[in-house]
Amino acid sequence: MANVRNKLVQVTVILSMLIVCKQVGLLSLDSWYPQLEQSLQISNQGNENTHQENDFDVTMITERTKNIRNICQKLKDEKSEYSGINGQQTNQKIEKLFFVKEPETNTLFCLNFKVGISSWLGLFYNVSQSKEKLDEILGGGKLYKLIKHLSPSESQIMKDSTNMDVFKFMAVRNPLDRVLSAYANRFVEHSSGQYKKHITKMKKNGEEGVYYKMGELPTFSDFLQYIIDGGEDAHWKTYWSACSPCVVNYNAVIKLEDGQPAIDYVLQKSGMIKYAKMNGAQNKSSKRLDEYKKVSCELLRKIYKFYQLDFILFDFSAKTYLENINVYCEFGDIN
Repeated sequence: MANVRNKLVQVTVILSMLIVCKQVGLLSLDSWYPQLEQSLQISNQGNENTHQENDFDVTMITERTKNIRNICQKLKDEKSEYSGINGQQTNQKIEKLFFVKEPETNTLFCLNFKVGISSWLGLFYNVSQSKEKLDEILGGGKLYKLIKHLSPSESQIMKDSTNMDVFKFMAVRNPLDRVLSAYANRFVEHSSGQYKKHITKMKKNGEEGVYYKMGELPTFSDFLQYIIDGGEDAHWKTYWSACSPCVVNYNAVIKLEDGQPAIDYVLQKSGMIKYAKMNGAQNKSSKRLDEYKKVSCELLRKIYKFYQLDFILFDFSAKTYLENINVYCEFGDIN
């Protein structure tokens, strides 16, 4: 708001000067109009940004975490509507390499790959008060190298999981959008580590003993089947197994779909906004949405089943996501 007020004062001063100068014949208003227009545009942008911040419903974040805790309780009840989910909730355990901690603000973040973690790691780097040490670790390489250095011990994560003085958050996106992003970014681009690691283990058209060769592009359907068959990687690991939301009492769970206001909320609540700012990651997978039109409903139901607990805990819909791109499949009562 202060920036907006300052700009309005500037515009008022400019107008006053123009009127005086015009009266004494020192200049033509036409020569000053572009500067005046630019000032007005800046003021309007400030008003729009303020309006957007005020429109963000923070209760959405608190309701989301409350809903997760309620579902975690129901998962323990054999009579609840979630009793048929393969007992997955009992397998939630802390894995230190999916957590990083920012000591300056006492903030614990659970990493879900393909949900903008490069941007978040960049933020943690900018907030850090020991950049020289981090630069030595990076050595000009990718930000992923920071994870091992910033990861606390599993026992510390367990202590932090219920510590009210530690701000804990995680970020998610619709699982269908995430696996599409993993395919587009990690397999369409043959140079990725994931491509080199997995491609020769991936079956062609589901045929036993027939595998892709290095340099070949797998179909999206074969990639999805590979995930279902147990092809593991952090880039498509389930949220519940990476972040253990029934173990860690998160202060905030934000979605990529929430946009910049949710990021700003986390920065403010954690205190990291005092040290650095961050812009949200762009959703590039939207350019390849037609890939889902080539996938059978049978396979889509299987991939939904694989990520079912993520859909339920974080309130995503497979059906709605697909219908938005004119793909129509039934997924049962819980989707």
